[in-house]
Amino acid sequence: MFIQDKWEEAMAEQEKRYNERMRNYDDSFNFDDDEGPRIRELTTEEEEAQWRRLMEQERREREQQMAEIEEEKKKTK
Repeated sequence: MFIQDKWEEAMAEQEKRYNERMRNYDDSFNFDDDEGPRIRELTTEEEEAQWRRLMEQERREREQQMAEIEEEKKKTK
C-alpha cells in the first residue's frame, strides 16, 4: 500500500532525526537551563493522527474522482 510505505518511511526518518538530535544534545545540554533542550518531535499519537487524516483525505479524493468519472460516463451515454 502506497500510504503505508510512506508512513513507514516517515517514521524511520523521524526516528533517525530524533536519535541524531539526542546524540547532539547529550553532550551540550546545560542542566541549569530552565527550558531544557529545544527538541520538538511529534509524538506517535500525533503522527498517527496526521497520517490517518492524510489517508482519509486521499480516500475522499479518490471517491470524488470515481464519482466524477461515473458522472461523465452517464453524460456520454
